[in-house]
Amino acid sequence: MSTIRTIEETENLETFYLIWLGDSMKNEVRQQLRTIINYLLIFEDEQQCFQYIYSLSKNDRVILLVKRKLSQNFIPQIIHLQQIASIYIYS
Repeated sequence: MSTIRTIEETENLETFYLIWLGDSMKNEVRQQLRTIINYLLIFEDEQQCFQYIYSLSKNDRVILLVKRKLSQNFIPQIIHLQQIASIYIYS
C-alpha cells in the first residue's frame, strides 16, 4: 500500500511544493532539501503523485524529483501541467 508522507503535517505557506516520487529518502537528503523548500511531499505511487499535482491550484509551482525508472512513464503525464516548474531525475 502506498502512502503520502510529509515532513510536517502543516499547510504549505510557500508558493513552491517540493515533491519526491520514488523510494524513501535518507534523512540527510531530506534535511538538505528542506533548506531549499521547507514543504516536502514524498510519494511512492505514481497515480497518487499525479492526482496530488493535478489537484493543486494553477498558481502553485511544483519542483519534482523523480526516480529514473519512473520518469519515462510519469513525466509525459505531467509535463503539460501548469503547476510544474521544474523536473529533476535521480537514480
